[in-house]
Amino acid sequence: FNKRWFFDQVLNDFLVRSFLRFGYEVSFEALDKGAIEILGPYGISYTFRRLAERISQLQSGFVYHYAFAMLLGSTLFVT
Repeated sequence: FNKRWFFDQVLNDFLVRSFLRFGYEVSFEALDKGAIEILGPYGISYTFRRLAERISQLQSGFVYHYAFAMLLGSTLFVT
């Protein structure tokens, strides 16, 4: 026996490990793998992909449709 009271062992086992486990489960698994990825890269790419799909449905290939869109846009811009 080396006359230790094992305070460091008790602190590591009960406090430090529980804080590390809590930090891993909350900040890494819930926030980083969950909310941040949904709002960040995956959410932005999904939003732009859906926006591009909706805009591509507006394309008809007829010149008079594009001319009307330009006329409507210029009118809205002026007013």
